[in-house]
Amino acid sequence: MKTLARIRQIMESYQPELLVPRGLHNIPRHQMPQISAKDQEEFFDLLDLRGVSVKSIKIPANKLRTAQSEIDETKVREWIRHMPEGAENKIIIVSKDRYVVDGNHTWLAKLNRDYSAWI
Repeated sequence: MKTLARIRQIMESYQPELLVPRGLHNIPRHQMPQISAKDQEEFFDLLDLRGVSVKSIKIPANKLRTAQSEIDETKVREWIRHMPEGAENKIIIVSKDRYVVDGNHTWLAKLNRDYSAWI
């Protein structure tokens, strides 16, 4: 018979499969934009100057896909349990065809925490 401590150890070490919706793109992380929260306003201004329209909307997290090929699963699993300060409210930048351009780890943590979450 397994002891309660062993059962607890098994339960704590259990890691269900991480949900990572992928699309047709497979772009390495270093080729994706990495925009800090403090630089987002400047990034949006730059897009506007280049004629790219930007709008802020809420969208179901489960309707998005990642274009990024590299996901740090350890980081996502940690963020599922405890999102770092400031990340919970970080804007996730999404293309019009619903690919996450910036904020992949934040989006995946929210999606795996609550499949029906809106971001």
